[in-house]
Amino acid sequence: MASSFNRLAFAVIVACALAACSGSKGDAGSTGLAGPPGPTGTTGGSGGVPNVTTAKSIKALITSVTVAADTKATVKFRLSSEIDLPLRGLPAANIRFTIAELRGGVNGAGSEWRSYATRLDGTAVQATAEAANTTGGVFKDNGDGTYEYTFSKALNAYAPAGASVSGPIAVYDGTLTHRVGLELRSSATALLAASNNAPYTFVPATGSTTVFSTRREIVDNDTCDACHDRLEFHGGPRTDVQYCVTCHNPGTTDGQTGNSVALVTLVHKIHMGVKLTNGFTIIGNGGSVNDFSKIVFPQDQRNCQTCHQESDTDTPDASNWRKVPYSRACGACHDKVNFATGLNHGPATNPGGPATDDQCVTCHGENSTVQNGQLQVAYVHRIPTLEASKKFKYNIISVTNTAPGQTPVVKFSVTDPTNNNAPYNILTNPAFTVAAGGASRFAIDIGWNTANYTNKGSGSATALTGTPSLPISINPLSISGGTPAVGPDANGMFTSTSPLAIPADVTGSIGVALEGHPALDADGDGVVDRIAVTNVFKYAAATGTLTARRDIINVKKCDDCHKQLSLHGNNRTDEPQVCAMCHNPNNTDVNRRAAASGACAVGTKQSPIDLKYMIHAIHNGEKSGYSACGFGNAFVSFADLGYPGKLNNCEGCHITPAANATASYYPVDSAKVLATTVDAGPNRLLPTDDVAWSPNVAICSGCHLTAAAEAHMLQNGGSKTLTKNLDSTTAGGPLETCVLCHGPGRVADVKEVHKIGSFEFSAPANP
Repeated sequence: MASSFNRLAFAVIVACALAACSGSKGDAGSTGLAGPPGPTGTTGGSGGVPNVTTAKSIKALITSVTVAADTKATVKFRLSSEIDLPLRGLPAANIRFTIAELRGGVNGAGSEWRSYATRLDGTAVQATAEAANTTGGVFKDNGDGTYEYTFSKALNAYAPAGASVSGPIAVYDGTLTHRVGLELRSSATALLAASNNAPYTFVPATGSTTVFSTRREIVDNDTCDACHDRLEFHGGPRTDVQYCVTCHNPGTTDGQTGNSVALVTLVHKIHMGVKLTNGFTIIGNGGSVNDFSKIVFPQDQRNCQTCHQESDTDTPDASNWRKVPYSRACGACHDKVNFATGLNHGPATNPGGPATDDQCVTCHGENSTVQNGQLQVAYVHRIPTLEASKKFKYNIISVTNTAPGQTPVVKFSVTDPTNNNAPYNILTNPAFTVAAGGASRFAIDIGWNTANYTNKGSGSATALTGTPSLPISINPLSISGGTPAVGPDANGMFTSTSPLAIPADVTGSIGVALEGHPALDADGDGVVDRIAVTNVFKYAAATGTLTARRDIINVKKCDDCHKQLSLHGNNRTDEPQVCAMCHNPNNTDVNRRAAASGACAVGTKQSPIDLKYMIHAIHNGEKSGYSACGFGNAFVSFADLGYPGKLNNCEGCHITPAANATASYYPVDSAKVLATTVDAGPNRLLPTDDVAWSPNVAICSGCHLTAAAEAHMLQNGGSKTLTKNLDSTTAGGPLETCVLCHGPGRVADVKEVHKIGSFEFSAPANP
């Protein structure tokens, strides 16, 4: 109507204008003939409510679910944009719903979700989501950002997809806990934007969303996304664990392999990966073969509480892992056990025999006294070496004599936090002496300077051999040819003095670290174990004011995936600042390329081990193909490493910046951060024959691997052919201009391009 009105008004104005030109002043003129009818106008808008296609991301919220007397369920929900504007115009074909009920566990088994809507995959039943354009369903767009959908069938009318199938199915009971979720799907770009599943849990008989007779809140999104950044499956729209369980329940089986895809089975088997006896394969969409037998979980699978966090108020049933043992849950990891026959149920010397779910709690329950409680789930999932590590703490008390020309003196102690911090005598205690089988190691490292470690003059290399740029290392133990520390004093403290002086040309500050490991038989199997202990560091000024090294990585974020990040034979543990002392811009793996033949033979192409390149390249291993030669001239390839998170989420590792602070994932100042050596040259003592990459090229090349990306970096001041001067700064190198486009607020701001702010659960509290 608005369009017709405008056309009519225009015609009147034109007619008046023409009359004014042709008639005399005051002459009304004759009445003209009526014109033809105008075209039909367009339908009016919806009060300014934008269409869903205008949103960058879509937030869904289910506001209510009701089940009528005829047991037909109706869900009401609303959609809003990333700036909380309501969104209209969602086509029915672009949204799907799931609905499931929760049945309590019987005969010792755990509780289980059961989906109403199912389909057949061959003869196997699979839970499914119902599209809002399904025949019999009723979808309504209210035009104001709110919608509703009534499922196509009454809940008591849903039935298995075939009469010959068997297994757990949903039989409507309004007193049970129910859950509805939704997902958006479309081939249209605008509707591929990130959206949530809006799970809604309720009891039909009461309408309650808070009081439930049965709950099964075992795992939460934040624990999954701490490692995965954002779970996105089945093409992207399934992101919420509470939604996943509505389909991935015991009533769902892969028809081609016969494998269960219940979440309790699927997730345990995927994370068990290479340690499964029988492997695990699922045939997915389009006949895709998904073999999870090569998955390497980045920590010990006995860390059940990595996922099942009992301290999380959102997961009141997280303790089920130790309280409710039953075959489906336990057999997912312990897949060589046949509970029906008793095969491999217990050690050969004391087999457990056949067992049904109701018997599991007798031996494995939280109150079991069988074998003095040593069969309780919580007990057998202990990690003895991790428990033993809690008994050791490294402490740097002071660092003195740090001026150029002086020999640093380090006062330190090793204490037991579980015993009122009682000090250990590292010269006599079995964990640090020959009584540990000579497996223990303890070291004091001294490196310089903290702006960019190069450790020039540390004595780690000669012109032709050794490793460039390692720090001074002191062995204060009485074993392995060490120089015994002086002490202990009355407070249990020791003192060690560096065998080398700080070189005369060192400026700035030095770093001092305690690393290494005690050794003992932690699990009583007669084999000595290396006990990883968190490394510590301290800074001291060589000249001028003390300057700490830049702090950009939060090890808590590393441990979201790794639990305890311990490398180099459990010597370097949970402290990136210690790693940086050796993994510095002047170092490569050249000293490990000393094998007689093979990938690590003398003279083979070196790999940079500078932390700022190496970490990015390792986590992008599948694409970067990064490899290096390690201890014993062993070739280590990361080409099969699949990173479980999102590579564009820099805050998965980097410290989240404080208010008004510049994040550490932005381009660095190439005048302040050293270039990364990729070839140490013929003379390992001098950096002047090194071949190096400019710093931002090194940082970004770990992930951005295309020829176009490299050309872009080189065209904007980067280089892969730099040389270094005696101070290790780049000689004649161009100036990287990355910050002009990729800095804060710029046209290609790293934060915006990487969509860093969209990862809700990836950033735990900073230290």
